[in-house]
Amino acid sequence: MHLASECPLAANGSVLRFDFAFVFNKNPLVCYNDHDQLFEACDMGLLNPLAARMAAQLNKDAGWRQRMAGGRQACQSQSQRLWSRTGQRKTPPSVRIVSTALSNPAGTVRLTCHVWGFYPADVGVTWLRNGSPLEPTEDGLSPALANGDWTYQTHVSLLTTPKPGDTYTCHVQ
Repeated sequence: MHLASECPLAANGSVLRFDFAFVFNKNPLVCYNDHDQLFEACDMGLLNPLAARMAAQLNKDAGWRQRMAGGRQACQSQSQRLWSRTGQRKTPPSVRIVSTALSNPAGTVRLTCHVWGFYPADVGVTWLRNGSPLEPTEDGLSPALANGDWTYQTHVSLLTTPKPGDTYTCHVQ
């Protein structure tokens, strides 16, 4: 048996609720209902009668009620501190443009703008030719992918046949 707790957050970082459970063999047995501030059986299988008895005993115990109030308070205080260092932070992207010459048709190049290490995930990437925006093409767009370290990456490709003097810019915002 082990104890599990978590503080699910809304998109704006506010605490949705405080979750707490007694877990047996990877299955929640007794859960704390934060809205009603009561323990309840959350196992609906063979262990339900035991879980119901445990919940009844826990609801009579002032010490456990105090622990849950403390857990709720810890959710509020710790999540705001953590949210300010994670969810509210802004990490600027790194950008690199790679040019690949294509043989068909002659003179065509694929420009790929690699953008990585940014947070949050919503970045806009556009190509400019000689300072003017180019229309994006469906096959050149890639959604932002999570790197697993709270940063994201994406890339946008452009097929073009440059003329002498053309300047291409990958604009990231």
